[in-house]
Amino acid sequence: MDKKELKDSRTKNFFVNAAKEIIMSEKIVALNVRDVSERAGYSPATLYKYFKDLNELTLYCVSSFVDDLINHIKTYIDTDKSDKSLIIKFFTAYTRYFVQYVGIYQLLFLETSSMIRNNADVNTKLSNLYSEFIQESDYPNIKSLYLQVNGLMLFYLNRNTTKSYSEFSQELQEILNEA
Repeated sequence: MDKKELKDSRTKNFFVNAAKEIIMSEKIVALNVRDVSERAGYSPATLYKYFKDLNELTLYCVSSFVDDLINHIKTYIDTDKSDKSLIIKFFTAYTRYFVQYVGIYQLLFLETSSMIRNNADVNTKLSNLYSEFIQESDYPNIKSLYLQVNGLMLFYLNRNTTKSYSEFSQELQEILNEA
């Protein structure tokens, strides 16, 4: 990589990291070109040199967030084991991540941008995230469990229930123990 490519890569990463910080702290609705550029230390015109628009920048963030989530889960589980504890640890790490970063959950699962929704790579990663850790042949009901946990997450994170975090965790553990 020559100096220009290295500089361009670094600058692009400044914008991606700035956008990720905004999404993590203020949610996707707060994301705008001016704030991202300011946080990255560049002008809005510079952002457009590297990204077609805010949707393209958001797509880079989505991919990075999925990788962050996978790395987060890896710190909690031992992938050499294939027993029920693997399922419990996977979903516990998965839900903890999104309880901590609600804006990321909203971006990954609720954002309606056509650029994100029509990206086959992102959709495949999200719909089969569990397969990075759990073999469907070992747990034939894993996809159903994944959807059930996401439904529970959706209700909890959108405050559609009056549950506290401890009640949410208890309900999650009941679901996982029945699996």
